[in-house]
Amino acid sequence: MNRKPELIMAWIANSISIIYLLVMGLSYFSLKSGNASQREELAKQLSQNGGKVSLDMLQTTIGALAIILLISTLYGIFATICIKGRRKLSIILFVIAIIVSLMALNLIAIVLWIIVMIMSISKKESKETTHKDDEYIYH
Repeated sequence: MNRKPELIMAWIANSISIIYLLVMGLSYFSLKSGNASQREELAKQLSQNGGKVSLDMLQTTIGALAIILLISTLYGIFATICIKGRRKLSIILFVIAIIVSLMALNLIAIVLWIIVMIMSISKKESKETTHKDDEYIYH
């Protein structure tokens, strides 16, 4: 069965998730490797807003979200690879990717993965049937 629309939408969602992952990783490493004056300025801005978030908490949170996003992106990629051959497995992997990605707030990819999952559920696999009276079978 032709699953080209599902594949295109799934790869768009995976690409968005990868871009989001790259931005999260870049922000994590920029927080980690920033010079002392930048870190002090960011700490001042965090304390001025009345929040009780330290720079280390922010860095740890971004790192944890990046790891969660990496896991959900990998599940999304594996589900996309399985769309043609193993439809039920890809649906299960998309559900796992959606649940894990909810923690990282990857909303655009989540919506696209849900649409792909619904499209995969709604399309039935075509089965070729052979008839008993088919003359080419017995000759």
